[in-house]
Amino acid sequence: MIKKLIMSIIFLILIFSATTNNISGEKQPIKIFYRGENLYVGGSGPENYTKIKYAIENASNGDTIFVFKGVYQENVYVNKKVNIIGENKSNTIIDGKGKTFTVQIIVDDVFIANFSIVNATDLFWPDPWELGGLGIYKSRNVTIKNNIFSNNFIGICIFKSSKCTLRNNLMYGCNMAIWGDDLNAYIHDIDSSNRANERPISYNKDKKDVIISGDLGEVFLINCTNCSVSNLNITKVTNGIQVCYSNNIIIKNSIIKNINSTALHFDHSNNNIVCNNTFLHHKHLDSIFLDLSKNNIFKYNIVKGYGAAITLMRKSNFNMFYKNDLSSKNLHSMIIDKSNWNKIICNNINGSFIKKALNKNTLGVSGDVLLSQGAFFNKFYKNYWRERILNGKNFIKHFPKIIFGVGSAIVEPHTFPIFIDFDFHPANEPYQIS
Repeated sequence: MIKKLIMSIIFLILIFSATTNNISGEKQPIKIFYRGENLYVGGSGPENYTKIKYAIENASNGDTIFVFKGVYQENVYVNKKVNIIGENKSNTIIDGKGKTFTVQIIVDDVFIANFSIVNATDLFWPDPWELGGLGIYKSRNVTIKNNIFSNNFIGICIFKSSKCTLRNNLMYGCNMAIWGDDLNAYIHDIDSSNRANERPISYNKDKKDVIISGDLGEVFLINCTNCSVSNLNITKVTNGIQVCYSNNIIIKNSIIKNINSTALHFDHSNNNIVCNNTFLHHKHLDSIFLDLSKNNIFKYNIVKGYGAAITLMRKSNFNMFYKNDLSSKNLHSMIIDKSNWNKIICNNINGSFIKKALNKNTLGVSGDVLLSQGAFFNKFYKNYWRERILNGKNFIKHFPKIIFGVGSAIVEPHTFPIFIDFDFHPANEPYQIS
């Protein structure tokens, strides 16, 4: 009993003396949600657990798990309302062993602080909530403070969750992703003490008429209007810019390159302008992704990646693409899925005749643009289609460009086209994009 009492006193001293530094250098105490039982992982105590997951299995809601410094090679699944606190973020390491996630939270009111969370590296689709070094899945009031994330596909992934708090998390070679079905899934308390590659993450919520610029590690615009984003240089992270439930945003004169996932993501965002940007070398997913977003204008952008350069999903209608340079190494330069009345005019569109589709290694009808799921009413006009050039010559320049459509391009690509569209006046020379 005396030994347990002494350990509890030491534990409480560690808890209440721990601090985090915000961006201004001020110190803030780490607060815990509950005062239940204390459980210990690592260290030399005879009753201490050897793995974090064993402590969680034996914990009750309201307990606090203290983890002594060391390397814990495990995938931690948090399904109880507990506090999990490391001794020191630099040397209390949770190693996910290259799996799809290192820590995954599926319950409300969890608190995690003072860890290095590493090696959640595998790309696993279509379950994006399993991609993160730390994933928060359908949970509320989760607090993540004072952690280091490295060698992860995504540092922190917040999926269909709400009212989460992030403070003083440092991410290297990765950053954050937020996904959800409604605006509430994007509403969180995230400040600039969270950093990617030593640059602050700019999370903007309910802002109007603000200018966002400078050396930033990532940009979020959530429920914003009439804002300007310019002169960014974001590189070697997971995502570049997320624009969600926001309108009348201008994104210009920025360079976003070497991104693991998506350079620019629009969700429920309309009447925005994206111009004079360069999006380069995006490794896995789409460079630019539009979901339920309308009346946006993209002009004078250079977009080159390994996945699709541009993807339009779920009624992303009435968008304009004018004088962009689009190319993809492994997929289509453009995928239009369940989206109509878009205008694709005077672009350089690069591709090859047939490429392997991502799923099941089946040969899909490929090329520069792929239409699917009823994308019937899009207009293609005077685009330069590089795939028509053979040995420096365009032998079919007097013929329309055929654009193939399939039943599904995203989930189960089909082999044969079920409909076609045309650019009746393709350009014979590439456009100068500046």
